[in-house]
Amino acid sequence: LTNTSNQTVLTENHPIDGGSHSPISINAGKTKSLKVDKNTALHIINNSTDTVAVKLKIRGDLNLTMGFKNK
Repeated sequence: LTNTSNQTVLTENHPIDGGSHSPISINAGKTKSLKVDKNTALHIINNSTDTVAVKLKIRGDLNLTMGFKNK
């Protein structure tokens, strides 16, 4: 995941059976490699009031969905 914005983003893993784990902060312009377990959603969190953008390169299961939740 590459954070292409000017703000820091946070990622968290959310398994379908509940909870969250593995928070990672990704600073503006930085790239991090992430591993997401089976039956787990990756939440990309923007805690700023600015719009953020990320670039994803995904390998593996591509049965993906995307949702958006306004604060």
